Order: sequence, then C-alpha cells, then structure tokens
Amino acid sequence: MMKPILIGIVYLAIFLIVERWDYPISEYLTKHSLPAINFIGARFGPLPTAILPAWCLLCLGEYREKNRIFRIVAITVLGVGAFNVVKPDLSSMLGILMVIIVWAALYALVRFFPIPKFSEYNETVMWFSVTVSFLSQGIVQLMKMIWGRPRYIAIQLFGVGFRRWYEIAGLAWRSDFYRSFPSGHTAMAASMFLIVFLPRLFPEKNWSIWYYWVIGAAFTAFVAATRIFSGMHFVSDVMAGCGVFLLVMGIDTLYMRKRGRELFPPLKKEKVTNEE
Repeated sequence: MMKPILIGIVYLAIFLIVERWDYPISEYLTKHSLPAINFIGARFGPLPTAILPAWCLLCLGEYREKNRIFRIVAITVLGVGAFNVVKPDLSSMLGILMVIIVWAALYALVRFFPIPKFSEYNETVMWFSVTVSFLSQGIVQLMKMIWGRPRYIAIQLFGVGFRRWYEIAGLAWRSDFYRSFPSGHTAMAASMFLIVFLPRLFPEKNWSIWYYWVIGAAFTAFVAATRIFSGMHFVSDVMAGCGVFLLVMGIDTLYMRKRGRELFPPLKKEKVTNEE
C-alpha cells in the first residue's frame, strides 16, 4: 500500500518541479522536432485505448457464451481507433476506404491475440481494464473542456497569453486549440500499462512482470514527447494526462481490493516435474 503512495508523491513532486519551465521546454523541443516522429505519436498513440479494451470485450463475450453486445462494442471501439489513425476527410471515398482497411487490420490483430482461460480473476481484470480506459479518457476530455488552456501552437499562431496549468481559462466547447490540459493522447497511450496483467492472465507463460511495466512507461513517454515536439502540449499537460490514467487505475484497484478482489496477487510459479 505504501509503495504506490510513495510513487504517487514522487510523481507529483516531479510534476510540480518540471511545470515551472513549461513554456521554455515546449519552445525548445518544438524548435527541434521531427515531423515523422510526431506523426507516429499522433496517429498510433491512441491505439492502446482501442486495442486493449476491444480485446477485453471480446474475451468477456467468450466468457459469456459469445454475447453479441460485447462483440458489437469491441468492433465500435476498434472503429474509433481506426478513425484516429487515418483522420480521414469524410468527403473523400479514399479516406473512408482507408478507415475500413485499418479497422479490418486492427480487428484481425485483436482476434489473433489468445483468449485466457475463464476464471473469476480473469473476468475481473477484463472489466477493470475496460472501465479504467474509458473512465480515465472521459475524465480527461471533461477536464480539457473545463480548463480551456491554449496549446503552445495556439500561442504562436494567435498571440494568446500563456497560462499555467492551474489557471482555468474557461469552457472550450469547439476550438481544439484551447484544449491543451491534460493531454488526451498521453492518457490514451497510458492504457498500455494494462499489459502488466498479462503475466497473471497467462501464468503458464512464466513472463516477468517488470518487463511490461517498462513497455507501458516507454510507450507512454514516447507519445508524450511527440505531443510536446509537435507544439500541441506542454510538459504539465502530458504528465497530467498520464497521471489521470494512473490515478484512476490506482483508485479502482483500491476499490476492488475493498470488495475482496486483489488485482495484483503474488505470481505463482508452477513447478515442473519430470516423470520417467
């Protein structure tokens, strides 16, 4: 219990220190950006929030005798993911065709993933993953509209004043130029942290759990960096986006624990015996 709290305190301390140089850091990184890298982060950053929940929903459908509702929702989620990758011009048939192709590729990818054996623990993890992904993203999108913080690129284009992360500018219903805090792309990329459950969903594989924490952190950091490079966010934005996801994940974990469901039990290593 103390370890997550300590990590949270350290994360908050780093946030409060780094955000002091929000503007200078963004100014420097934007001037030294790589468009190709920014493109990759913008298009593929949101995919964890589409792929992982969709896989969980398909698993739940298998657990519940192939309930069609889970399959329909999973297909819809993958469709949103494909739309975010292509970002098509809806007046263009080519753009719509590309969305369909990317959606088909994502669906084939998710169907390729193995489905873990049914157990109450596995079902709980699937529900947990879907809930955390969607709830954290909903909170982030609501905060973006309430804060109305101008992006770095908006400051450069329109000459609006820079605002610190705690200075709420007001509702931003329409213009995306004023939805900087917190970063939605980073929050969606942070869904990659959910792969830390894989060693427990597939105990027979004997995977090392730390490896998946590193993958989640590396992917989230990569997407966060590209959002700063592209001038779409400040450091405080991306740290807050990741922080919201991890906070929701932590609170939901404590809630499940109070209900008697431990999401992170010790990994059991199966003993292998050779029979002659």
